[in-house]
Amino acid sequence: MPITPPGTPQVYPSIEDVMVLARVFLNDTLGPGAGNASQAASTEALQVTAPAGGNFSVPHGLSAAPLWISILMTSGGAIWAQTPAFDATNIYLSASDVGVTAQVTVGTALAGNGPGVVSGGIVFPDSAPEALPLLNASIAQFQRDLWNRSVPTMVRELVIPSIPPINSNLGPGAPNAAVWQSLGYTGFNDGLVQYANILLPADLLVPIKVWYRASGTNLTFCEMSEAADGLQSMYQAGTPGDWEWMGDQIGMNGSTQTIDLRIRYLGTVAYYASTTPVAAFPNTKIPFRDSVQALAYRVAYDFAAARVQSGGANDLLANYQACVDGIVQRQVRRMQHVIYERDAYGSTGDVFGWFG
Repeated sequence: MPITPPGTPQVYPSIEDVMVLARVFLNDTLGPGAGNASQAASTEALQVTAPAGGNFSVPHGLSAAPLWISILMTSGGAIWAQTPAFDATNIYLSASDVGVTAQVTVGTALAGNGPGVVSGGIVFPDSAPEALPLLNASIAQFQRDLWNRSVPTMVRELVIPSIPPINSNLGPGAPNAAVWQSLGYTGFNDGLVQYANILLPADLLVPIKVWYRASGTNLTFCEMSEAADGLQSMYQAGTPGDWEWMGDQIGMNGSTQTIDLRIRYLGTVAYYASTTPVAAFPNTKIPFRDSVQALAYRVAYDFAAARVQSGGANDLLANYQACVDGIVQRQVRRMQHVIYERDAYGSTGDVFGWFG
């Protein structure tokens, strides 16, 4: 008899799941008070004026080397931290020009009144203005890291019907080796006329495969070849020729008849708007299965790396990469259930030779 699991499995993490775990990882890596424990902190707010354009240093006045630095410009121009940004005595800055000013705050612990901190010592609350931008950046990086290691994420398909035939000064449907067609995010160009209502989906990052068939039929879709080094000039026929991805558009030679296109592509998730209410975090799901640990480590790393001495958040990055490795390994093992074999060394092939 079938086994009924206890309760409904929660395979997609919520925003709140990631944020809570990120605070735990900040505590574990940077010490108590980094995530959400109250801890006294020594801070100094310095009013800094650049003595000249380029590098300069300012004594920070703390009893120990700071853990973080925050720069708030109070004039035009820019002041930014050098690498390393501080030691036990000074902070090291660079300025775009002489006389530019900033308020530079440094602290010995990620608590108290440091950047992103609210009352109670929570350094990274859900209400922090950087919370959702950091989450969006972490999701984008997570997807890139998986895709670049051949783990399919957010692979989608759609059919775009009634793609018009090739068009030029010779007329619609007349072959013309001097023109081609393009399909992009803002519309479709048939070689002469732009159609604003035929366009790629906004969530498409890159196309993977493209197929076609004659419109108004129930024929199977035929795969189009992707041009390796640009579209070849050719006279159009009933088939649309090759396709290429260039300038955020699918270019193709075009067909002399109206066709339907089927596109398989790598998609992306919509960014979570900064106006998303904190109350919605527990019920807003992130559409990546088994991703809570990886995303939490990535969010914690991006948050900490901007606030601590260079290299101080490397453990968080290493743990994120280990999570990605685990997901990649799972995909590799899943693919290994298909057996691939080559002929043994020294084999003479079959009765048809090597390629029979």
